[in-house]
Amino acid sequence: MAQELTRPMRTIASGIPVEDGDFKLVSVRTDAPIPLGKIFEVMAAIKEKRVTAPVAIGDILIPSPAGTDCNIIATRNVAFTG
Repeated sequence: MAQELTRPMRTIASGIPVEDGDFKLVSVRTDAPIPLGKIFEVMAAIKEKRVTAPVAIGDILIPSPAGTDCNIIATRNVAFTG
């Protein structure tokens, strides 16, 4: 509880567009909590990102967004369809 008052942290789940994949969007999340005040900066980095298939679960799609100590990782597989 004390951390929530002094240094609130959150995780983010979102999606990133995929080109040449069997899905048009890959679901992503942070692999560690980020400071509450960095959420909008991290979401802006996610919004700007585009990837090309194939994508595998656990792939790091954005390392250290907004200078945070986390990565944005894929949470679903997306196969290449060409």
